[in-house]
Amino acid sequence: MYYCIVCSQLHKKKTVKSKIFKNGFYIDSFLGKQIHLGICGEEESGESKQGKITQATIGNV
Repeated sequence: MYYCIVCSQLHKKKTVKSKIFKNGFYIDSFLGKQIHLGICGEEESGESKQGKITQATIGNV
């Protein structure tokens, strides 16, 4: 299990495109557990969402 820094969700399985950091941990505030940090295979969709948000913000100015 790892916490994705791109989509901010917990993932139970590592996919081919995902990357898990060896020394990076997310500490769950409720359980106090250390969970590895990583990047899921959906990082491309996260970038496109960020681009849309940026374009909408610039367009509203």
